[in-house]
Amino acid sequence: MPQYEVAFDTTVFLDADADPDADLTEAEAAALTEKFEQEDKVPENIHRIVGATMSADDGQGGDEIKAFISVRMIVEADDYDDAWHAEAPEEMLKEVVETMCPEVDLSGSWEIIDVTDVPQAEVVP
Repeated sequence: MPQYEVAFDTTVFLDADADPDADLTEAEAAALTEKFEQEDKVPENIHRIVGATMSADDGQGGDEIKAFISVRMIVEADDYDDAWHAEAPEEMLKEVVETMCPEVDLSGSWEIIDVTDVPQAEVVP
Protein backbone atom coordinates (compact mmCIF):
# COMPACT_ATOMS: atom_id res chain seq x y z
CA MET A 1 0.00 0.00 0.00
CA PRO A 2 1.33 3.50 -0.78
CA GLN A 3 2.85 5.54 2.05
CA TYR A 4 2.56 9.28 2.64
CA GLU A 5 4.15 11.70 5.06
CA VAL A 6 1.23 13.43 6.76
CA ALA A 7 1.55 16.54 8.92
CA PHE A 8 -1.01 16.67 11.74
CA ASP A 9 -1.25 20.19 13.21
CA THR A 10 -2.90 21.84 16.18
CA THR A 11 -2.74 25.16 18.04
CA VAL A 12 -2.07 25.39 21.77
CA PHE A 13 -1.70 28.11 24.38
CA LEU A 14 1.17 28.12 26.87
CA ASP A 15 1.96 30.19 29.94
CA ALA A 16 4.01 33.27 29.06
CA ASP A 17 7.09 31.83 30.80
CA ALA A 18 7.02 28.52 28.85
CA ASP A 19 9.43 27.81 26.01
CA PRO A 20 7.27 27.60 22.87
CA ASP A 21 10.01 26.24 20.63
CA ALA A 22 10.68 22.49 20.67
CA ASP A 23 11.56 19.70 18.28
CA LEU A 24 11.25 15.94 18.30
CA THR A 25 14.35 14.56 16.60
CA GLU A 26 14.37 11.59 14.24
CA ALA A 27 15.98 9.46 16.97
CA GLU A 28 13.32 10.48 19.51
CA ALA A 29 10.60 9.83 16.92
CA ALA A 30 12.02 6.35 16.23
CA ALA A 31 12.16 5.59 19.97
CA LEU A 32 8.54 6.68 20.44
CA THR A 33 7.44 4.63 17.44
CA GLU A 34 9.17 1.58 18.90
CA LYS A 35 7.54 2.20 22.31
CA PHE A 36 4.08 2.44 20.73
CA GLU A 37 4.69 -0.75 18.75
CA GLN A 38 5.74 -2.63 21.91
CA GLU A 39 2.58 -1.39 23.67
CA ASP A 40 0.46 -2.33 20.62
CA LYS A 41 -0.82 1.27 20.34
CA VAL A 42 -0.04 1.94 16.67
CA PRO A 43 -3.15 2.21 14.49
CA GLU A 44 -3.10 -0.04 11.44
CA ASN A 45 -2.64 2.82 8.96
CA ILE A 46 0.23 4.52 10.84
CA HIS A 47 3.70 3.30 9.88
CA ARG A 48 5.93 5.51 12.02
CA ILE A 49 6.51 8.94 13.56
CA VAL A 50 8.92 11.06 11.52
CA GLY A 51 9.32 14.11 13.77
CA ALA A 52 7.56 17.07 15.32
CA THR A 53 7.99 20.79 15.89
CA MET A 54 6.42 23.41 18.12
CA SER A 55 6.86 27.12 17.46
CA ALA A 56 5.38 30.34 18.77
CA ASP A 57 3.07 32.56 16.78
CA ASP A 58 5.04 35.74 16.12
CA GLY A 59 4.09 39.14 17.52
CA GLN A 60 2.36 38.19 20.73
CA GLY A 61 2.27 39.57 24.21
CA GLY A 62 0.25 38.98 27.33
CA ASP A 63 -0.23 36.09 29.71
CA GLU A 64 -0.27 33.33 27.12
CA ILE A 65 1.78 32.26 24.13
CA LYS A 66 0.00 30.86 21.10
CA ALA A 67 2.02 28.03 19.58
CA PHE A 68 1.65 25.75 16.59
CA ILE A 69 2.48 22.05 16.80
CA SER A 70 3.12 19.87 13.78
CA VAL A 71 3.62 16.11 14.07
CA ARG A 72 4.73 14.26 10.94
CA MET A 73 3.92 10.59 10.50
CA ILE A 74 4.18 8.04 7.72
CA VAL A 75 0.65 6.91 6.92
CA GLU A 76 -0.48 4.12 4.65
CA ALA A 77 -3.45 5.00 2.46
CA ASP A 78 -5.05 3.75 -0.74
CA ASP A 79 -4.12 7.00 -2.50
CA TYR A 80 -3.13 10.63 -2.01
CA ASP A 81 -6.72 11.79 -1.42
CA ASP A 82 -7.30 9.13 1.25
CA ALA A 83 -4.13 10.26 3.03
CA TRP A 84 -5.71 13.73 3.40
CA HIS A 85 -8.57 12.06 5.29
CA ALA A 86 -6.46 9.94 7.63
CA GLU A 87 -7.81 9.78 11.15
CA ALA A 88 -5.60 11.56 13.66
CA PRO A 89 -4.09 9.01 16.07
CA GLU A 90 -5.00 11.07 19.15
CA GLU A 91 -3.19 8.96 21.77
CA MET A 92 0.06 8.92 19.80
CA LEU A 93 -0.14 12.63 19.02
CA LYS A 94 -0.75 13.48 22.68
CA GLU A 95 2.28 11.51 23.84
CA VAL A 96 4.51 13.03 21.16
CA VAL A 97 3.53 16.52 22.31
CA GLU A 98 3.97 15.64 26.00
CA THR A 99 7.47 14.38 25.18
CA MET A 100 8.36 17.75 23.62
CA CYS A 101 6.57 19.99 26.14
CA PRO A 102 4.88 18.39 29.18
CA GLU A 103 3.04 21.58 30.19
CA VAL A 104 0.98 21.74 26.98
CA ASP A 105 -2.78 21.41 27.35
CA LEU A 106 -4.11 19.67 24.23
CA SER A 107 -7.71 20.76 24.21
CA GLY A 108 -7.93 21.53 20.51
CA SER A 109 -8.41 19.26 17.54
CA TRP A 110 -5.88 18.08 14.98
CA GLU A 111 -6.00 18.83 11.27
CA ILE A 112 -3.94 17.65 8.35
CA ILE A 113 -2.10 20.53 6.70
CA ASP A 114 0.26 18.68 4.37
CA VAL A 115 0.55 15.33 2.61
CA THR A 116 3.65 14.28 0.69
CA ASP A 117 4.25 11.10 -1.30
CA VAL A 118 6.93 8.84 0.12
CA PRO A 119 9.11 7.80 -2.86
CA GLN A 120 8.73 4.09 -3.60
CA ALA A 121 12.45 3.56 -2.92
CA GLU A 122 11.95 4.82 0.66
CA VAL A 123 8.82 2.79 1.45
CA VAL A 124 9.39 0.47 4.39
CA PRO A 125 7.16 -2.59 4.73
